[in-house]
Amino acid sequence: MSGPVSSSDPLAVARARAAEHGLPVMAEDDWPERLAPPQGLSLRFLRGAMVLPLGPDEGGAERVALADPGDEAALQALRAVMGRPLALRVASVPALL
Repeated sequence: MSGPVSSSDPLAVARARAAEHGLPVMAEDDWPERLAPPQGLSLRFLRGAMVLPLGPDEGGAERVALADPGDEAALQALRAVMGRPLALRVASVPALL
């Protein structure tokens, strides 16, 4: 990261995390019109891990918006349930709530 990031700016935090992990940030038009949680993942898990599966991309990977791309336990659980590669995008915490 290029300097301190204020935790009071959720988008700045998301951008910093994305840059740190070499991932894109969720853009406004990346969000689907409707969301349906996939089977096998509870809302409690999704909220606790701050992850949100968004459906498959053109290549068949599961698009996932998440707040913390460094949360390996959450990513492993998602990979196990989804059964396909994950295409990660970082989102701010308020966007995921």
